[in-house]
Amino acid sequence: MSRFSDYYDDESPITYEMWEWNLMRALGSPRGQRALTDLRAALNALPEKRLIARALCTVGENRRPDENIGHGYPAREFDELIEEQGSGVCAVGAFAWYRKVKAGLDEMAAFAALPTLDDYNHDVWETAAVGAEAGLARTLAEHLAYMNDEEWRGCTPEERWQLCMDWIEKQTAPAPSESLCVAAASVPAPAAAASTLNDKEN
Repeated sequence: MSRFSDYYDDESPITYEMWEWNLMRALGSPRGQRALTDLRAALNALPEKRLIARALCTVGENRRPDENIGHGYPAREFDELIEEQGSGVCAVGAFAWYRKVKAGLDEMAAFAALPTLDDYNHDVWETAAVGAEAGLARTLAEHLAYMNDEEWRGCTPEERWQLCMDWIEKQTAPAPSESLCVAAASVPAPAAAASTLNDKEN
């Protein structure tokens, strides 16, 4: 399964080009660069250098669904998730966890404060909402969740952690103002993106 099983549809309010433009703006902005710095710090601060897929957080007790819910299927799915990956957090979960630790919670309390949001009953929008509440731009939170579950599908948790660190290094610019200029120059403006899409349709 995946938190992205119903991610794309034909009723999206914006085109892919527009979404990509928003992502580049989010990455290149001062806020985005600060978020990447915090994400790097979050990954380094994790008790174990690993990122799981298919859930926001599975660390701590009382995570397993009740056996009496859904004929026990959610509980079995959760057991399978833990068996495959062990407990942990995804990239968005790591960011949200770190923000809670910075706010004064101890590590385990910060994990306990995060929802599980496994892929049996939840989707990417809920994961992105947790990231946005923690301070990520919504588009960036969605992209992190996508890379975590889809681009890095099949990786071990340890490999996923390293891939995320490598991606952060590529996106981190020497100065936020320079990064914003590069992002704006390399992605079509909204009007241009819409014009390109119309040309393709015609």
